[in-house]
Amino acid sequence: AVDHERYSVAPPYPDLRNFSVSLEVFLDGDTLVARIPGQSIRYPAGVLDPATDSIITYPLTSISLLPYFGAADANSHGYAFVPDGTGALIHANNGKTTAMPYNRRVYGTDYAMQPTPEYSTVELAQIHLPVYGLKDNDQAFLAIIEEGDAIARIEATVYGMRDSFNKVWASFDVMPQVRVHLDSAGELIGLRQLYINMYQSRLYQGDIAVRYTFFTGDEATYSGMARRYQEYLVQRNGLTRLAPRPTLPLVLDVVAGIDRVQPVFGIPSNVVLPLTTYAQAGEIAQDLVAAGVGTLELRVLGWLAGGINHVFPNKVRLEPKIGSAADLTALDAALRALAAGLYPNVDFTVVHRDRITDGFVSFLHASRFLNRNQAYVNTHNLATMQPDAAKRRSLLSPAQYPRVVGGFARDYARTGLPGLSLGDLGRRLVSDYRLDPDALIDRQQALAIVTQQLRRLKELGLAL
Repeated sequence: AVDHERYSVAPPYPDLRNFSVSLEVFLDGDTLVARIPGQSIRYPAGVLDPATDSIITYPLTSISLLPYFGAADANSHGYAFVPDGTGALIHANNGKTTAMPYNRRVYGTDYAMQPTPEYSTVELAQIHLPVYGLKDNDQAFLAIIEEGDAIARIEATVYGMRDSFNKVWASFDVMPQVRVHLDSAGELIGLRQLYINMYQSRLYQGDIAVRYTFFTGDEATYSGMARRYQEYLVQRNGLTRLAPRPTLPLVLDVVAGIDRVQPVFGIPSNVVLPLTTYAQAGEIAQDLVAAGVGTLELRVLGWLAGGINHVFPNKVRLEPKIGSAADLTALDAALRALAAGLYPNVDFTVVHRDRITDGFVSFLHASRFLNRNQAYVNTHNLATMQPDAAKRRSLLSPAQYPRVVGGFARDYARTGLPGLSLGDLGRRLVSDYRLDPDALIDRQQALAIVTQQLRRLKELGLAL
């Protein structure tokens, strides 16, 4: 700038890409905590660009927290621990430098970001625990994501993949984004493809915190990490030891009813076909116990009106082709006599049947994709692996969970049944990307809502 001024040349424009984040690092006993206060995150929003004389914004979409913490070099003998499914190890210096780096979202895919275009035959294990770790020779660390876990992604690379280190870390999507393709516009102007980026309407407003605990010697293993995390859950979350059982339980899924499109007076209609009635389920349980099954847990799918793709569950509506309320009560009594458990299954996050008369209006009650369209999940044709547009299922907004779960719970309590199976409430975590920042529900807020509903069901005395 001084040289430009000396020679009467217009000074260079300032770089507007300025981002600021506060990082707090402190010791807590024998652990180390790294925290990013959510209110400290700043990015250029609505600033004047003198080069183009226009207002521009540079959104901050993701933050990687201490990616080189504890990184191991090329001489290390160890591994990175990731909670993929039941747990997995990525061995250091394994030579797989051409493989894709590990990058998985904690608690699975957020299906409210964008629709899944194609069915994949590769079943990826879901991350259920917000932890990761790394072993480097005779020392190791375990990281526990305490805040911001629902927006976190666990990433890992080995030596030679991106740099000369083996490392594992967590990234946080503070402003999720998707790429929206404008195919029709591209064809009109002769280009192969046009797209725009669409972002969450506001930043994540909570804090981000990761706790690191350390190991040496014989404890520096994935078994030591597992024991330490168990101790953490006992101390922080009240995890208690289960009473030992003489035999392992057999968890049996029984499909009560399915729906098929059949002509009714010449009109194609969804018709429920009964596969297993309550009386037949009781006979199955008696035969299994008589054959030597010591402990039986029976999960019944398709018992609600509509079969396995049941109607909107804001209250309990039984499928009459499976049996009456008295038959369901009789099944529960028969299973109790056999020391078996009954868990009728219900889905809350996906609306299988979209009917206004059931209390669901998609425009008001469905989540929104990041492109602001109503969110849905695809049902895929297994022959072509392509989505079937006629079988889309709406995603219920987390804002509706208290109303829907509360209404169902009050109705279900009247049945006197002790158990309930939550088919997707503890497995699928979705956001609601509405354009209004006050109405938007990010993934961390959705996690808090789900936790609240689980606590409500637990307070009713239900075994989940």
